[in-house]
Amino acid sequence: MSVSTYMNAEAPSVELRGVSKRFGSVSAVDDVSLTVRKGEFLTLLGPSGCGKTTSLRIVAGFERPSGGTIHIDGQAVTALPPNKRNVNTVFQNYALFPHMNLAENVGFGLRMKRLGRADIERRVDEAMALVRLEGLGKRKPTQLSGGQQQRVALARALVNRPAVLLLDEPLGALDLKLRRAMQFELRHLNQSVGITFIYVTHDQEEALTMSDRIAVMSGGRILQIGTAQEIYEAPATRFVADFIGESNFLEGTISDWENGVATVDVAGAGAIRARCVDRIATGIPVSVALRPERIIIEPSEQPAAGVGAGENVVRGRLLEAVYAGSTLQYAVSLGDAAQLIVRSPNLGQAAGVGNDVSLRWSIADCSVLVA
Repeated sequence: MSVSTYMNAEAPSVELRGVSKRFGSVSAVDDVSLTVRKGEFLTLLGPSGCGKTTSLRIVAGFERPSGGTIHIDGQAVTALPPNKRNVNTVFQNYALFPHMNLAENVGFGLRMKRLGRADIERRVDEAMALVRLEGLGKRKPTQLSGGQQQRVALARALVNRPAVLLLDEPLGALDLKLRRAMQFELRHLNQSVGITFIYVTHDQEEALTMSDRIAVMSGGRILQIGTAQEIYEAPATRFVADFIGESNFLEGTISDWENGVATVDVAGAGAIRARCVDRIATGIPVSVALRPERIIIEPSEQPAAGVGAGENVVRGRLLEAVYAGSTLQYAVSLGDAAQLIVRSPNLGQAAGVGNDVSLRWSIADCSVLVA
């Protein structure tokens, strides 16, 4: 099944219903419910200790949940051991057998199932071709690069034709350039084989690059689930806004709300208008989240004629300008109580530190989060 058709699939590939896991007094997973569509590339994203790997291990069968149920392709598998579930797992440690060549490594699971030699050879060849390692079957793992070893681990998992492929930070041991190349390879592999991928990572770039949807986790719970664009553009909580990319937060109180736009009184910045889907009562403390790259910085004397009804404008003083190659990063003081970070394309001339500047951004580019 291709990515273009997975959303029309009738039955979900994986379902977690009210799943929890406790280790003594510690709640590692707390009442997690999640539906993964067939053929989907879904990423569990969060910091260390948030419950993402434990959730993956519960799906794999390596951990028994303290509560809740797991279903794979409509079948209840909560009580089944790992070898009875139609899933395979790829770890950061590739765990290849050094004494076996690549073909033997890839075909190991098929031999355990006692398939015939001809079937094993055919399926191993198919799996090696999927990960672009044709003709290398007789090599040993020690003769390969890290990226090639990762491909062998993927081939070994795919050769069993699982309904679900579980990937636990599989690119963590690779250098940056190779990691980015493998991100695109994994995405292409998911699209070409149509197997459901559930991917665990703490790396926001990996999640944004590869995923159909992302589930952001913290404290054993899923805080928000959505597409990369939904998560980035409309974070549901301050944690999500802060963890995914980089955000400014302006603290203030609600003074008005109308048609999905709130007015927030911010010390040093005045009245800021921001997206706010649900009505919030006047006087409630909130944060306004704003991405640094969405702010336009201009000389203070230049501006206001071009300001539209859908924009915010504030004045400030430039505290710092940092050269970062293709971009320039500015720190702007809005008074004693507020400061904004601004990231702009490098067009060859930086604003002068100490100068007064004007900052403007669209109402649609900032959102209200309950403090």
